[in-house]
Amino acid sequence: MAITYDAVSTGSDTSTTTVSATHTCAGSDRCVVVVASGIRNQETDWSWSTVTYDGESMTKQQEDGGNRSTGRDMRTSIWTLLDPPTTASATVTATASGASILSASIAVISFANVSAVGASNVAKGTSTAPSVSVTTTVENSWLVGGVGAAEQSAVSDTPGTGVTERWDFEAPGNYTNDDHNSMGGHRAATTTGSYAFAYTIPDSDYWQAVAVEITPIPVGGGSDLFGAVMHSSNPYARIL
Repeated sequence: MAITYDAVSTGSDTSTTTVSATHTCAGSDRCVVVVASGIRNQETDWSWSTVTYDGESMTKQQEDGGNRSTGRDMRTSIWTLLDPPTTASATVTATASGASILSASIAVISFANVSAVGASNVAKGTSTAPSVSVTTTVENSWLVGGVGAAEQSAVSDTPGTGVTERWDFEAPGNYTNDDHNSMGGHRAATTTGSYAFAYTIPDSDYWQAVAVEITPIPVGGGSDLFGAVMHSSNPYARIL
C-alpha cells in the first residue's frame, strides 16, 4: 500500500528553550516526522534534547550543527513517531538543552500507510546548495527531510530533483545574524538506492540538511492464488 501525505504544521519562536506547533494527523498506519532548527549566540555545543507529540516522546534520528563565523551555533535535528494519536490540535514541542535559542523553528509533517522508519542521514556545510543523501532499504519508500539555513535574504528556497516541498518559512531572531529559514518535504524512492534530498538557497551561509526513510505497508494479496496454482495437480493449470 502506497504511502500518502497527510498534513503539515509549523512554528517558530525567539529567546526560548522550547518551540511548539499544533498538529492533527489522520489515516491508518500513521507516522509523524519533526524537523527542529535553532541558533544560539554562543560558540558552544548544545542539542535538541527532546521532542514530544501530544505528550509522547519521539525518537531522534539525526542531529548536527556547529559554529558560524558570526559567533552563533546552529543545529538541526529530525525526529519520528509511529502511530501517533489522532488528537485534534495536538501540541508538538521541541526542547533544547542549555541557554535560550535566539531563533527556533519546528516543522511537523504526517503520513499514512507507513510500516516503519528506515535509514537516515545528516549533512552540513556553507554554500547555496544544501543536500543530504540517504540509501533507502525498501522499494517505494519515501524520504522525509528538512533544511535549516542561516541568515537568508528571502524565503525563496528551491527544492531539488524529486522533492515535493511542504514548508518553507523564516524563523526570525532577536538580533542581526540570528534568523534562519526552515524548508522541507518528501521525495519518493521507487527502488532501493541512494537518493539526495536537496535544496537551492539564495545566500551562501551555514546549513544543515536531515532526512529519514519511511517505508510502506507491504502489498498483500495474490499469494494464496499463486500457491494454489503452483501446487495444483491439474496439468492444465497455469499462472495468469
